[in-house]
Amino acid sequence: MPELVNAKALSQQLLKDVDGMQQQFWKTREREEEYDFFTTVKPEADRIHSCTEEWVRETKKWIIENGPKYIHANQIDATAENINLIAVQCFFKNTSKKRFFDMSQSITYILEDIIKKWEETK
Repeated sequence: MPELVNAKALSQQLLKDVDGMQQQFWKTREREEEYDFFTTVKPEADRIHSCTEEWVRETKKWIIENGPKYIHANQIDATAENINLIAVQCFFKNTSKKRFFDMSQSITYILEDIIKKWEETK
């Protein structure tokens, strides 16, 4: 993570993480693997959750300071919740493909919009 942690840098990191979750989802589906919750799923979910918490704090602070159009605090909360959900769901073969990718698409849209608007305000 860069020394200067901001909404843009954290959004970029989460975009990479979401991409990794999508890859994990396909790996899980193709191999029909079962992952141990405590040795595999929980450590990754905890890492994502930590990054997401920091992203929520920094992004809400950025929203207050810059007031970007069409980005609101409730969207940030919903996106964080979705990120934390797919961080776990990507490890389970019975996860609904449509639901997983609908959430991924929504998350990606918000993260990319934040990056774009952050660049416009700086």
